[in-house]
Amino acid sequence: MFTSGLGVISSPAYLNTSGSSWMIASFLALPLAAAALWLSSPMGRRRPQQVSRRRSTDIAVHIVTERYARGEIDLKEYQRLIVGLTS
Repeated sequence: MFTSGLGVISSPAYLNTSGSSWMIASFLALPLAAAALWLSSPMGRRRPQQVSRRRSTDIAVHIVTERYARGEIDLKEYQRLIVGLTS
């Protein structure tokens, strides 16, 4: 109980520990149990994402094109690499 100049004010219900400790425990246990179930499921386990073959080819072609644009490889090498990547 709290006292103030206006008189006695009772404590809020959530501060009353008689009978409410199971509520607090359940509020903590429920999210922890849900997290444990999710982490143990296949969706909860993270796997490295696989890049599709087309996407990896697009990335490789882009890199070869950049190398050609910077002058690191000549036209013959560029064409050879592009044909090799796209076939």
